[in-house]
Amino acid sequence: MTRKKFFKIIFLIFLFIKIPFKLFSKTKKKGKFCMVFDDAGGLASSVENLKKLAKENLEITVAIIAYSNHEEEIFDVLANYENAEIILHQAMECVNMEKRNLANDLEKNPRKKGEKYVQEKHSAIYDFDSTKLAISIIDNNIKHINNAFEKRGSYKKIIGLNNHMGSLVSKNKNIIRSISLYCYFYDLILFDSKSSDESIIYEEAKKLNVKTCIRNYDFIDGNTKEKLEIAEKMVQNGQNIITIGHLNYRGTIRLYIEHAKKSKFLNKLSEFFNEE
Repeated sequence: MTRKKFFKIIFLIFLFIKIPFKLFSKTKKKGKFCMVFDDAGGLASSVENLKKLAKENLEITVAIIAYSNHEEEIFDVLANYENAEIILHQAMECVNMEKRNLANDLEKNPRKKGEKYVQEKHSAIYDFDSTKLAISIIDNNIKHINNAFEKRGSYKKIIGLNNHMGSLVSKNKNIIRSISLYCYFYDLILFDSKSSDESIIYEEAKKLNVKTCIRNYDFIDGNTKEKLEIAEKMVQNGQNIITIGHLNYRGTIRLYIEHAKKSKFLNKLSEFFNEE
């Protein structure tokens, strides 16, 4: 073997070693998983369950109902919960509302058509509201929550919003378009809870280049362990999953905590919008 040929072989071996291994073994890109914790403040159990999550210091996204019965306790827990981010859980009128218990399901003081809106009393958006009033309600709710954290010396601020109920309002194009524009202006995430197949929240927000996402997986409450395990496999195969679990369900929280201790694919909602 000539000296020239010898060095040529050495060079080729060195070049081969330096080629990234990923060119030869195609690895799957992993997805992301987020379970938004809805209904914070609605029931006393939501406070107790949030304390359990805070104790584990899990990275979570919590959706708070403004002016809810237990919001002050929720604020107290979240003010010291470093790994939790918050969004507004905006109550919206749903179809067949007369069959629902408004005082518990939508807001403490249901507002009727023609009744004057009072900030400290009302927090929900109704299908009969003007776009101006709908935006005013959201703006007041967000300021109310942000101020509550500021008073507690917390840096936390609302980073987005999703709909609480809302199967009627979520298909009102004028209101949804106005909400989308509001989110665009304030750089907020607009998360469509998909409480109805007729919801146009996600589609309208996308048209306006709003940071938006949609619930694309079954609600986690009920058969929680099985649903979390299936979602984990989907994420391992590269799918992004955004779903909802309710803070007032003790079983949901217990099983989520157990799952979180062994899962590598848990994200906050904001992480779906981080530039990679």
